[in-house]
Amino acid sequence: MVNALEELHTLEADGVIGLGFHSLSTHKPNIMENLYHQKIIENCTFSFFLSWKKDDRDEPLSEIILGGYDTNYMAEDNFYYTPVIDPREWSIKLQKLKINNKTFKLYRNNIALIDSGTSLLKLP
Repeated sequence: MVNALEELHTLEADGVIGLGFHSLSTHKPNIMENLYHQKIIENCTFSFFLSWKKDDRDEPLSEIILGGYDTNYMAEDNFYYTPVIDPREWSIKLQKLKINNKTFKLYRNNIALIDSGTSLLKLP
């Protein structure tokens, strides 16, 4: 956690972007809502592409895409939206889990919390 603006220069990142719901913050619009209301993006959709690969300058190739997604990064041709079930956090219903082409069916009502602000995913 960064406690002072002076600490930002020590982070190995280009910056910090808050994508949490405004009900969890200062009740002010977040960056996505601001971009949408200014008609800079067509919808409040964002996506991540996370990669270990690096470019010619040894920079990571990961990206965040605001207002949509890039089909070049998709593993499949189909894209599935999953509705958020709690307006206070990025929680979704989880019916199955797929790891290395192996599918695990879950047999109860499970909820997963997807939080881009952490290195962990909270699963049942």
